[in-house]
Amino acid sequence: MNIASIKIVGARNLVSCDLDFGSRFNVLSGENGQGKTNLIEMLYLIGTLRSFRAKNIRELIQFEQEQLYIKASVEKDASEHNYTVIVSETGRKAYHDDKFVRSITKYCRDMRIVLFTPEDLRVVRGSPSDRRRFLDRAVYGWNEGYLSAVQSYDKVLRSRNSLLRDPSPMLDLLDVYDVKLASLGSEIIQWRCEYLNELLNGYQKAFYAINQSDAKTVAFSYESSVSPDLLKTPEQIEPFLHHLLHEKRGEDQHRGSTSIGPHRDDLIFCFDGRNAFSFASQGQLRAMVLAWKTGEMNLLGKKHGDWPLLLLDDVSSELDPARNEYLFQFLRTTSSQCFITTTHSDHVLLDDDRIDFTVSNGVVSRQD
Repeated sequence: MNIASIKIVGARNLVSCDLDFGSRFNVLSGENGQGKTNLIEMLYLIGTLRSFRAKNIRELIQFEQEQLYIKASVEKDASEHNYTVIVSETGRKAYHDDKFVRSITKYCRDMRIVLFTPEDLRVVRGSPSDRRRFLDRAVYGWNEGYLSAVQSYDKVLRSRNSLLRDPSPMLDLLDVYDVKLASLGSEIIQWRCEYLNELLNGYQKAFYAINQSDAKTVAFSYESSVSPDLLKTPEQIEPFLHHLLHEKRGEDQHRGSTSIGPHRDDLIFCFDGRNAFSFASQGQLRAMVLAWKTGEMNLLGKKHGDWPLLLLDDVSSELDPARNEYLFQFLRTTSSQCFITTTHSDHVLLDDDRIDFTVSNGVVSRQD
């Protein structure tokens, strides 16, 4: 799969543009604040219908513009399809081959995207919510039903929290919400754990390849209100979650929010059997995230039969020379279409199959 061309109108600081891309490496160079990440964000939006920066997708609309319009021509399996996204104050609309699409899952089915940002390199020492988002982005591409489950869970969670803050809540309605949260929450936990199990071997191999002189072992664990033993028996997760939600209801009413469920869980990176947060060096932490991303790409390529599209946002400037070299050596072994932003084009250690663009004051120009 690759994005052959894209038309963007009304996006953040970007001047309206109509761009053609190469099927392999597209390098976007420019100083900070010129619009490189905004372009990456539009590519991510066209493939996932989400922003990786804004909580409210309306924030992507350019100041004093009524809407954001993006249309991309996508080549897959020797055929070409059009994907269109329109964002306005009334919401978001998506079209596939000019037909309105109601199902996000259906729209995103063929769009496999791996995003790699400088913030990812700091995720091990970030907050639990940072790590949950990091994990969820990976699972979205791996399991097409995951996004729908998360959105449904979040909707029920907001409703339950609102009811918990009511001085006289309807207990029958709380019972309904508990059943729904337990069902959706158990699905999310199962899919997260299944993904981590699938990723582990590739993650470990990639880490050892990056840190050949480092014999330490790496792994990760999923920390949940559900006990580790129950995580091994998925059929027991739902009734256990339901029991905990009922048991913690009084505490939840006092605090006005739900304390149990996958929205409170955490992803722990382990280094030599201990939490990497405290015991790994900065270089080792970055190697872990780099290993995760290469493992993620390999896993998606293996599962879906073709390599995902890679969005690499100014990561090279954050990596030391050895890890930067490993990254581009790995990319040469794939057939992924890659979009790479950088402040200096010489950070991008690629010579073949490369097209360069400059981004300045929101203007994107191809360099011939």
